[in-house]
Amino acid sequence: MPEQQTSCHKGLITLANGASGRGRSDLGDFYNQLLPAMWAGARLRCPVCGKGRMYASLTRLNEQCPACGIRFEPEQGTFSGALMLAMGITGLLVALGALSVELLFHPPAEVQLWLWILFACLFLPLTYPSFKGAWLGFMYTLKRMP
Repeated sequence: MPEQQTSCHKGLITLANGASGRGRSDLGDFYNQLLPAMWAGARLRCPVCGKGRMYASLTRLNEQCPACGIRFEPEQGTFSGALMLAMGITGLLVALGALSVELLFHPPAEVQLWLWILFACLFLPLTYPSFKGAWLGFMYTLKRMP
């Protein structure tokens, strides 16, 4: 009997010879669920139902969705990934922006420094709630998969 090669991607198992098991259609289902959930979260809506608001105020996250009742912070430390994603994207934008401004305008180093410190100090807190919502959509999509 020939050996079956398997590859596993977060619970999605595809058998190389096409035998029983989860296949490519499940990976397509995963991505079809992932993008709407992350988009709903980025818009600060519940990633499961898309209706309930995630935030009660500008900085206070609701404990659960007012529409469907899911918990927005399932466990302590859930949003560490969202913070890392937000900081990484902020750093990438600062690096690309500083390089572009330097190549186009050649400002003094002090101007560049203060410009990008100001940008990062404004961009990160203003966009972090959306990153947090998108991350929650990602987490709930992973939980729904078998």
